[in-house]
Amino acid sequence: MIFNDRNGNTLLVGYCRYTCLWVYSIPPKMKQKSIRILVTDDHKLFRRALTNLIQTFNFQTVLSEASNGLEALDIISKNKIDVLLLDVQMPVLNGIETMKRIKNLEQKPHVLILTQFDDQALITNMLRLGANGFLLKDCDPEELNRAILSVMDVGYFINDLISSVIQATMTNRQNLPSIEISTRELEIMVLLKEGNSSKQISGILNLSVYTVESYRKALMKKTNCKNVADIVSLAYRTGIVS
Repeated sequence: MIFNDRNGNTLLVGYCRYTCLWVYSIPPKMKQKSIRILVTDDHKLFRRALTNLIQTFNFQTVLSEASNGLEALDIISKNKIDVLLLDVQMPVLNGIETMKRIKNLEQKPHVLILTQFDDQALITNMLRLGANGFLLKDCDPEELNRAILSVMDVGYFINDLISSVIQATMTNRQNLPSIEISTRELEIMVLLKEGNSSKQISGILNLSVYTVESYRKALMKKTNCKNVADIVSLAYRTGIVS
């Protein structure tokens, strides 16, 4: 049975065959390593609202703020930052120029671009510069939550916005008919490019090996690739992954 105590802890209560009672307490936020997040945006009100929102997510965080890219780079040089939430249009140093400098750092944070623009060229450029995900500022808070956990877990976050841009990029570069590739297939393509086997991918994405193989076969059929090497080659040629 499951109960909540007055301190907000979740209690799992059970008993064995001989009425031996056991109770296990799960705190609201499991003890784990804190995720160090840097919010970079030139609008102070938005920064503060965003940091307050992130504090409600169910993981531990250490939050810091910057009003432009130059301030962000200074903080990154002095502190270990796990996730950088980066705006595009900012004074002093904008998001694009900031990404160019981050690309040359030895220790790079995972970068989630958070902006009001959904321009295809902008998204493609940011991904090529090394961004790990792209979110619109009016996205659902749950999507931001998932994005942060995703880049920490597997190193990237692929949503419908990025999927549509990548599919358009593939079609334009290869002169192919429209290719409908799912978010999961794109994730598998990235992991294949990194040299992971189907068994390794199944562990990373928490899928069965059979399911991973099914996605891989579907991907090969859609892209007219004969094997995994062809898929990886296509990923490089089209700029889907860098």
